Amino acid sequence: IYGPYDHFGKKERSQVLPNLMEKVILNKIDKSLINKNVIRDFTYAEDVVRAMIEISKVKRNLSPINFSYGKPISLKDLIKILSKKLNKKYPFEKFIENKTDSKVLDNKKFDYFFKKFKRTSFDKGLNQTIRWYKNEKK
Repeated sequence: IYGPYDHFGKKERSQVLPNLMEKVILNKIDKSLINKNVIRDFTYAEDVVRAMIEISKVKRNLSPINFSYGKPISLKDLIKILSKKLNKKYPFEKFIENKTDSKVLDNKKFDYFFKKFKRTSFDKGLNQTIRWYKNEKK
């Protein structure tokens, strides 16, 4: 989950995306710690709230039900996107190679019950997060 008001710069509380975003901004990416094969499904915080509200309106038990953005991205691609959006040089071309670590939810059940639910695009959510971050750092 990511978005405005996240815990940027607080290592013990920071999620993957804000942590990497701040490292790109500060030019502190350590390639020896980044596995390019790691895949995450970044879900915009406002979408999670809206999804919870929609789920709460249903009069029957849908438990368990997953919700996520549904379009996973590798950390390598995330760093490239962040570097471009933040006007920073992409820090490196080589990453460590490890077994793929993937965290992606299955949204079939949510999408079946909430067909009209519109998720915020990753690009739009990332732009809003970056804008918020820059305003907070002024």
